[in-house]
Amino acid sequence: MVQFSVNTTRLDPYKNFKFRVKWDNKYVAGISKVSALRRTTEVVEHRDGGFACPARTGRPRAAAGSLWPDSSEAHAQAGLRTTLWRAGRACPGLIVTGGPAMRLDSRVSVDVDELQALSRRLHVRRPAQAEDEGSWVPPRGVLLPGWYDEWVVAVRERVRQLQLHTVEAMAERQLDQGAYGRALDLALAAVEYEPLRESSQRLVVRIHLAEGNLVEAVRAVHAFTELLWQEIKVRPSAEFTGLVEFPAPS
Repeated sequence: MVQFSVNTTRLDPYKNFKFRVKWDNKYVAGISKVSALRRTTEVVEHRDGGFACPARTGRPRAAAGSLWPDSSEAHAQAGLRTTLWRAGRACPGLIVTGGPAMRLDSRVSVDVDELQALSRRLHVRRPAQAEDEGSWVPPRGVLLPGWYDEWVVAVRERVRQLQLHTVEAMAERQLDQGAYGRALDLALAAVEYEPLRESSQRLVVRIHLAEGNLVEAVRAVHAFTELLWQEIKVRPSAEFTGLVEFPAPS
């Protein structure tokens, strides 16, 4: 496990992060969830499992008040100063301060930003800007797991839908280009993330049919039909079941 120079013997109990930090193209750290009781934050080793917050710039006083809403302004400002100092020790240059605002360094990669940029490119269909899309790896996990604030729940669902639509759009593009293996891998990633999502399941069946794998397509139709009935007692749409014609038994 990667250890930082600050308090290297400490066992970190935190599981949720405000940020995922990419340094030299590697995820190295996260800023842990703020506790209103403890009034401090610590820079800890990064663990996969959450998306980064999309905001890159903020005013220090507003940030302190948001992170420590139950503390006095003096305590909130002190907590923010401690956090910035520790973040600077762990990853020098991570947060740029000075003037009325602070921001993440421009070299910091935020996965939600990348996801939104790719979604926009897919929407306007600009192949010249999509040279790396064939090797794009869909992000996993959810935004800020374990957080139940109203604003988090709303943004988390928006990011979840963005994930699914982007992965499906990528799979559609790969299917159109005849890259069936890559298309199927992306479609199955969407199914794994949300097994009851019919559009993802429908895409899997279409890819099997495009490859000429009728048996795989039939198996996928049967599996989803059974899963949907077991989970919520509904049948898939006629559009889904109509993808494969089942001959009447003789």
